[in-house]
Amino acid sequence: MLGRVKIVLDRQSKFWDFVDAGIEFAEWDLDGLRQYLNLNRISPKTADHINQIIQAGRLNSASLLLFGRVKQFPYIQGDGEFQLIADISDANIIYAALWPSLSTVNTQFHYDGQTASFSRGSGQLYNSE
Repeated sequence: MLGRVKIVLDRQSKFWDFVDAGIEFAEWDLDGLRQYLNLNRISPKTADHINQIIQAGRLNSASLLLFGRVKQFPYIQGDGEFQLIADISDANIIYAALWPSLSTVNTQFHYDGQTASFSRGSGQLYNSE
């Protein structure tokens, strides 16, 4: 893991007030990655959904950018930046209970604010590519 992190503390509350971070990750097991996610800042339903989407796979590389006031995370109003770009291989993805799962997915995942997308990918749906 490589990167830079700058955190500004609020002097009165002693809590983080502002974060400016750029971090690069490499070679992580996706199943083990969930334990590092702080899902307390979002609704329980959304946290459960995130935990269920990626069931297996490998994170080959990723970059994370956080910039803004901590209280406004995840910056839905455009008052900060939260961006994740990840190259993923051999992942099993279950998007929703009634949707078919995707297996052996190799793709680039991009999350920026409220938008998530996959590109440059391949995988299997119902045992076909």
